[in-house]
Amino acid sequence: MKCALYARISVEERNVPKYSIAAQLERLEKYAKENNMIIYDRYIDNGISAATITKRKDLLRMIDDLDNIDIVLFTQLDRFSRNVLDANSLIKKFADKRVSFKAIDEDDVDTSTADGKFIFDLKVSLAERERKKTSERIKRVNEFKLKEKKALFGVGPTGYKLDENKRWVLSDDAPRIFDMFDTYVKTGSRNEVRKMLLDKYNMDMEPTVISHYLSNARKYTGTYKGIKNYYPRIISDEAAEITERLRTNNISRNRSKGTIYIFRGLLRCKYCGHIMTGGNPKARPSAPSYVIYRCNRKSNNTNLKTYCSTMHQVRESYVEQYLINNIIEEFNKYVVSAVNAEEQKKDPVVDANKIKQKISRLQELYINGLIDMDSYKEQYESLNNDLIIATKQEKPNLDNLSKISDILNKFTIETYKSLDRMQKRYFWQSLIDYIEVDKEKNLKIYFK
Repeated sequence: MKCALYARISVEERNVPKYSIAAQLERLEKYAKENNMIIYDRYIDNGISAATITKRKDLLRMIDDLDNIDIVLFTQLDRFSRNVLDANSLIKKFADKRVSFKAIDEDDVDTSTADGKFIFDLKVSLAERERKKTSERIKRVNEFKLKEKKALFGVGPTGYKLDENKRWVLSDDAPRIFDMFDTYVKTGSRNEVRKMLLDKYNMDMEPTVISHYLSNARKYTGTYKGIKNYYPRIISDEAAEITERLRTNNISRNRSKGTIYIFRGLLRCKYCGHIMTGGNPKARPSAPSYVIYRCNRKSNNTNLKTYCSTMHQVRESYVEQYLINNIIEEFNKYVVSAVNAEEQKKDPVVDANKIKQKISRLQELYINGLIDMDSYKEQYESLNNDLIIATKQEKPNLDNLSKISDILNKFTIETYKSLDRMQKRYFWQSLIDYIEVDKEKNLKIYFK
């Protein structure tokens, strides 16, 4: 039996030893060994909340691998999901692939029986309720701290330190920060700022680091999240405004000299969902330049696949030629699929958020002893069925498809070839949401 090991930790839990990724994997590997399971892969979402699955890249990668897995192991249910809607969606995906899952520290998490499914849903709902309450408490505490101008975190921008009352005051670095902005406002040059730092402070700072400081100009006026005088002021509002204007002009001028990537932001790695970055490597200085896009999120640690399981690339010319030859056919197939999906939806649209609110109120009634178990089960099953229907009602934007169709009806290869690189980029961005690329260079197009 092949198993997948899934571990997750949120930012808030990183300092709790029992929740560490290493501790979770150790227990999961031990369980797999004791039960004669073959570990297919390890999937790790580090520093990611369980509030939603969309930001959990390795969970999404695991879903893509379900054909190769018999069972998914995780330590506790809250590592897997703390959201009712997502939990039901995951159950369906797993059931369709005949993949089971188990929380090794919780014996009653078993979705193969009616009672087990009920307990599973109840636990997920209670976990979601606790997550929301914790989030509300943290929000209230942070709002109070901001109002009192107290620090939310122990580390602030360079130039500030905390006093005994947990409020920000100027540090010994403040004069250096002032001189950096003052030099940049007068010269508009990062190199001049670097020279000043070397001459006056005996500090050699890379231009990229200088840019980081300059990008925080508004913060050094003392403003944080719209609250003025949250920090003591180091630079004037006028200096911040001039800095931002100079940086915008410099960035625009530098970009105009560089390569324009036609598919910038459109190509995504199939395995990790990350946007593929553009580059123009040369085998030798005299060789002609060409553009590639690659996924750069491969982990250096092959045992813990924190990022992407592969590092692959594709030439821009390959993508461009494929789209020129196939864009109309691909769009027609996409339209047929969207129309069929629309026609199959006979049930009225269900508001998933309202259903979740009803389930939450029902749970509170049960927890507070105002209804018995039988009444809870009866009402819960009805609401849960409505929730499952809601997860299937992803309505395609047919109006948008009509606009794309109008553009493609006027599409000709001759017209396209007459466009410059920037115009080509705008053309594809007006049609395509993103293109999924695998290591075999297969392309899957998602239209806007």
